[in-house]
Amino acid sequence: MTFTAITGLLLVAVPIAFNATFFLLQRAFEYPDILRKPTDYILQRFKEGGAPLRRLWYAFALSAVWTILLCLAVVQTDVVNPLFGWLGIVPAIWESAIGHERAAASRRLGVPNS
Repeated sequence: MTFTAITGLLLVAVPIAFNATFFLLQRAFEYPDILRKPTDYILQRFKEGGAPLRRLWYAFALSAVWTILLCLAVVQTDVVNPLFGWLGIVPAIWESAIGHERAAASRRLGVPNS
């Protein structure tokens, strides 16, 4: 399986995972409406949720981290460069990801961004 195919699969799976965990947090913890409640109520509900609620929060946080990693993976695919390269977005992100000197050397040598 190629890097582009894996990235494509993650482009489908990661948003589904993020939305699924958000939905489960809404059902189990009244999130985000619970944030408008008093702190004592929030902490009591969190304590009542126990380990399953903590695991759900960890899954929600990890889905956000996977979203960031997915953005970096999309930048490295050759599909994005022709689409967004003219905006200057991809070169700026690419340079910040691999370093200015390496990106400049890649452009001079005509090496693709992969």
